[in-house]
Amino acid sequence: MKKFDLEEATGTYINRNHYAGLLEMILPFSLALVFYEYAKLRGNRGASMTLRKLIATSGLQRLTLSLCVSVILCAALVFSRSRMGILAALSSVVVIFALVSISKFHGRASSLLAAMFIVLSIGLAVWIGPGPIVSRFQDVGNEYSLGGPSRMSIWRDALPLIQHHPWLGTGLGTFPMAYTSGQTAFLAQFVNHAHNDYLELAADFGIPTAFILFASIFLILARAVRTFLLSGRDFERVIALGCVGSIVAILLHSFADFNLYIPANALLFSAILGLGITGHVTNSNRRMDVL
Repeated sequence: MKKFDLEEATGTYINRNHYAGLLEMILPFSLALVFYEYAKLRGNRGASMTLRKLIATSGLQRLTLSLCVSVILCAALVFSRSRMGILAALSSVVVIFALVSISKFHGRASSLLAAMFIVLSIGLAVWIGPGPIVSRFQDVGNEYSLGGPSRMSIWRDALPLIQHHPWLGTGLGTFPMAYTSGQTAFLAQFVNHAHNDYLELAADFGIPTAFILFASIFLILARAVRTFLLSGRDFERVIALGCVGSIVAILLHSFADFNLYIPANALLFSAILGLGITGHVTNSNRRMDVL
């Protein structure tokens, strides 16, 4: 029986932030599927096809279904009431639409699809009732204040831990114990994570290893962007687009949470990184074959 976060959407998760982390990695792929279905519909549409025949085609039905799924996923993420999750997902959606606009992916209709997604998502959120989301953002100052117990107080206490063990860290999974040596906030509670993946990984592994890890992720992100902009195949492009949105979202969310320490989310993120690498390797092999 669900006992915590009763007023939020959490799905099969206990923590709303980790549920938002899951959705913000899935949402970009659902949006990419919308653009892919549109690309197929545009390619299969005959010049003499009437509006009635177009509406009856399975391609338009798949496009409509994909758009509805994206809107529902967006609504679920919003009503998780995870503030950083919402901001991270919003940023990833902006990046996706910006790339589609820059690349002029199959003409102006892609911009129309993006506008439809935004309008439908806002409409669904307003219909459900935006009050709970607004109330969550009203007390954001308490969570990120410098004085008193807050996320920022945990980050502040984590910095000396990194300074004392800069090269090798304290060991994977040792943050809760090592953190107590310099803990100044939440003294009556057990702090199990730093609520910042960058700081916690640096504390666990050391600065060099954390730098290599995140630098590799940013490299995969850059390659996925390049694949979307330069690939000649729509399927590879939309997969790369989904990877870009997911990676951007989780990297931003990692500033205020620990999704990379949640096995389900870390496994999904690893699969997404693998997709990003595979797309680049496929394009490289194709260029070699052409040469």
